[in-house]
Amino acid sequence: MKKKLNTDILLFFETRLEKLENFMLIKKIENKADESVNADLEKCKSALNKFETASLFYIFMDEGLLYFERADKRRNRSIFQSFICSHFTYAGDEGCQAKITSINKQFSECTGFTYREKQIRFLERLIVILAERKNRLAGW
Repeated sequence: MKKKLNTDILLFFETRLEKLENFMLIKKIENKADESVNADLEKCKSALNKFETASLFYIFMDEGLLYFERADKRRNRSIFQSFICSHFTYAGDEGCQAKITSINKQFSECTGFTYREKQIRFLERLIVILAERKNRLAGW
């Protein structure tokens, strides 16, 4: 009688294990399907050119307004660049949206004095846009 009981218990656990394996297999398939859907998600489009897109995020990053890794600036910059490439496009030639495959050069341009005038022109344009928005809000 005791052997039959052990066999019944083993059969019970084997059935439960099969159900668990099937459940995990289904979840794995669902996760792969979710990943493929997420990989095909549309990117956020920018009305800015590549340098301006990089400048906008660089300013937010450099001023500490947005960050991924506050303590490690190099890692933060690397993650930011990867994030921008993965999630944004920019206004390329003739206004067509272009993928951002690398933004390292544009981030480097934001750090040096060589492109200081270019940065100042972008900031002036951004300030005008923000001032116009402020005026619209004040007029409500």
